[in-house]
Amino acid sequence: MNDTVDKLHLRPHFRFNIECLGARWLVKDNPREVRLKDVSTGREFTRHATIFISAVGSISPPRKIDFPGMDTFKGAILQTARWNHNDDYTGKRMAVIGNGYRAA
Repeated sequence: MNDTVDKLHLRPHFRFNIECLGARWLVKDNPREVRLKDVSTGREFTRHATIFISAVGSISPPRKIDFPGMDTFKGAILQTARWNHNDDYTGKRMAVIGNGYRAA
């Protein structure tokens, strides 16, 4: 990947340690307003884009699970982003809360 980035002179266009806080469509000319945060400094800022590709994938940190009653729940609680492939879930009752969507 580094070879491709360097071959196509893309490195100056990358920004690291930037967290996307959210994005929304604006009416005028249909641009996308993107709210960002520099995690090194804590500075928040906004940029506008006509193209927005959400490629969060598995490298996004999962949001902390927190809902009423979970402190008294006797079973295991896990996130699909941290699925334990060594556990056998055969014959166990499971509940899925949410659909994987992460609102900013």
